[in-house]
Amino acid sequence: MTEDADMEWLIVGFDGDPNGDFQTASALGGWAGLGSRREEEFQITVAVIVFNGDTDVRAARARACEIAACVETWFMADPSVGLPELEAAISAIQLTQDQTQKGAQATLLMTVSGRGFI
Repeated sequence: MTEDADMEWLIVGFDGDPNGDFQTASALGGWAGLGSRREEEFQITVAVIVFNGDTDVRAARARACEIAACVETWFMADPSVGLPELEAAISAIQLTQDQTQKGAQATLLMTVSGRGFI
């Protein structure tokens, strides 16, 4: 990302740390009743990363929050994200800020949590 010209990123399944352990998702499953269906609870990390080209951290943070609000609106409009046996929502957020060679950077990590039946 640091060598790409793009200044805004929305990445599903990335923890925002290019030097980290690349935490993407976790799941826990169990049987749903006596049949052959299983219920699975999951958490998926979604990163919003914004560089703004100067030292204005506040502007980078505001833009990251705007993008995150769009993601939240998608889940509020359709918690099943088009899959009838699934429900999901943003359950947690974490914000970090930094000054980089591409200017101020705001990284907003969202945890999308939910459950589905398979």
